[in-house]
Amino acid sequence: MVEESAQEAAQEPTFEFPTAVGLMSGVNAPLELALAWCGWKVRTYELHGTPFDPPSDLRDPEVRKRAEADVELADVCTFQMDCSSLSRAREVKLQGPAKRIKSRPVRGDGLHARGLPRLHEKGAEKELEMVTEANDLLDWGLEQLHKKVDAKDGGLLEQPRGSYAWQFKRAQELLDKGCTDYDHMACAHGGARAKKQRWRGNIPEVGARRADCHHVHSADEWQPERLPDGEVKLQSREEQEYTAHHVFYMAVQLSI
Repeated sequence: MVEESAQEAAQEPTFEFPTAVGLMSGVNAPLELALAWCGWKVRTYELHGTPFDPPSDLRDPEVRKRAEADVELADVCTFQMDCSSLSRAREVKLQGPAKRIKSRPVRGDGLHARGLPRLHEKGAEKELEMVTEANDLLDWGLEQLHKKVDAKDGGLLEQPRGSYAWQFKRAQELLDKGCTDYDHMACAHGGARAKKQRWRGNIPEVGARRADCHHVHSADEWQPERLPDGEVKLQSREEQEYTAHHVFYMAVQLSI
């Protein structure tokens, strides 16, 4: 009887938690938190600390080596690149109290997606450094996604729909490998504003639900606001982080 019980136990499948690595997950790592609630084991890599991991800087080659090792073993890798220099928000002419905020475009379409020529002019040193660091990190992260897609594991890239990141060659080449886009509106996932977002990856379940805008929005919902202390609040800051509705939708779809 003892031998039979041991044989039966040996035949029982061993349950293993699915694993995910979040690159540039955000300091609050909302998607990774949702995945953890759904039973996933997660690791995060950022420029700062997260609820899961102590501070580490992905610009550091040694940190990247550790991240690459974790990415290789993970079932899913998500890359949620900071869009500070990749967004087209810099091209919007600010009105009202926000006029005093100095923000100039640093990228352009086509050949200038990696940076405008003016960045090499005197006085643009800080902007050039910002764009150069972003390009390097984006290039590295895209390579990690290609490795996961090639290995038939899960890889996902997230950016605003108008981001210049989509014009990077390696981002476009993900489509050549069978990846698809899940275009959605933030307001359809509980967001306050009609922000156009996109996930690109090889997990078709992510795009199972349409998330289009069918709401009435204020014409000035993106208008900057002057606070009582005199500071100017850009409404885009409130839309930087995923809503709980969105991350739990993603976590459930990734868990199917």
